[in-house]
Amino acid sequence: MTIQAKYERQREWSDQFIKPAKRVLGERLFQIADDELDMHQATDLIIEKYRVSLRFRDIKYFKFQDFTIRISHDRGGVTEYEKMLSTHAPHYLFYGYVDKTEIIHGYLVDVNEWRSALKLGLIDDKNRTYQNDRTAFVAFPFNPIYTEKLV
Repeated sequence: MTIQAKYERQREWSDQFIKPAKRVLGERLFQIADDELDMHQATDLIIEKYRVSLRFRDIKYFKFQDFTIRISHDRGGVTEYEKMLSTHAPHYLFYGYVDKTEIIHGYLVDVNEWRSALKLGLIDDKNRTYQNDRTAFVAFPFNPIYTEKLV
């Protein structure tokens, strides 16, 4: 299988969860406007400008109670881990555990808080898993410092 075909297969699988993730994230990211905004500015809901990364993992991995980020892959180039550490990282990571076509569990990771915990040594990037195709992942625990369970 070519690298492009592998990417397209993985992308097709994960894209099926975008709409359910939007429903879950809407509950968290939309805020109800206060009476002042409602009465004087015709505003009912407020949402800040956030960038959100979506990651989905099969439910069989839920027992590990962690989220993984790719630290190397067979395509070369910048990894997800490097992107998450950069100043251009998304504000949030939504990490969902799925069973066929449904999100069973979902967590919202505040990326800035996660990076701070990493810099302060509260967590580390030593828990790595390597696959045969030169792909590797690092696992981080769900921690209340930077994680909120949404589903």
